[in-house]
Amino acid sequence: PPNGFDLDVDGFLDEADNCPDIHNPEQEDTDQDGRGDVCDVCPEQYDDGQVGCVATIQQLKTRALNPEQMFAIAGIVTAVLPANAPPTQADSFFMQTPAGDMNSDHSGVFVYMGNRLPGVAVPAAGQSVVVSGYYADYYGQAQMTRIRDLSIGGNLSLVEPRSATVLELLRAPEPYESALVCVDDLLVSDLAPEPGIADGQDDEATYEFLVVHEGAPETLRINDLLFRAEPFPSLDEPFSRICGVYRYANGHFKLEPRNISDLDRGPPRVTAIGPLDTYLRVGQTGAPTNGDGAQ
Repeated sequence: PPNGFDLDVDGFLDEADNCPDIHNPEQEDTDQDGRGDVCDVCPEQYDDGQVGCVATIQQLKTRALNPEQMFAIAGIVTAVLPANAPPTQADSFFMQTPAGDMNSDHSGVFVYMGNRLPGVAVPAAGQSVVVSGYYADYYGQAQMTRIRDLSIGGNLSLVEPRSATVLELLRAPEPYESALVCVDDLLVSDLAPEPGIADGQDDEATYEFLVVHEGAPETLRINDLLFRAEPFPSLDEPFSRICGVYRYANGHFKLEPRNISDLDRGPPRVTAIGPLDTYLRVGQTGAPTNGDGAQ
């Protein structure tokens, strides 16, 4: 509604200003879409509530987009939330920049589908999509929301995860957020870490665990939004590699494995032989014996 103010002091009242938050006394609007050039991410491309301004995931993740402007962003779907996800997040998904840019910073984004328009399609992992919607910062996570259209391409594409160390993820987490990441040589250090904000309410198990790299003090949180580890890891259990979507939620950055393949426990290993007076010679297979044939 009209407020009678000119907050940016450019000679135009806010209700008549085509860019009310930025001083622009000339009111240039090259594409004639009602949004002034100085606050239009696409000053030469007409866009409105039906046609989105073409933008990139990197622009969204670096918060370079106008939250009041609709954008069309291309990507490859890396994971779709499962049916047992929180109801408000049903059909939401992660996507990453098309081939060629996957190892760059700020290459992944979470697409929230809980407030999408009726009829908007739900993609599958590996599909190329163009998503039209709005940028939002949700409790520290830059994401797409209010999805108005989603077009799906033809062939399936695989996104290769980006390699990182625990220290790299903790020191500079933002460039990796919502992107596929793999971390090598890990050891489980905690099976019940302190829950995050609004997580683990009513003493419910979070099914999160912490891992460290080669005894270093820095810990990486592993969560179960997309897939729950079965069997659940044991304390001090080693993992050759853990991959997944690196996500910010509930006040923590955490890695979200997508399936059993993302949790590489390494080659089989002997953890114990029993009873105590039995043995098994190197190279042999079968049940351990005590030398007299008793098992």
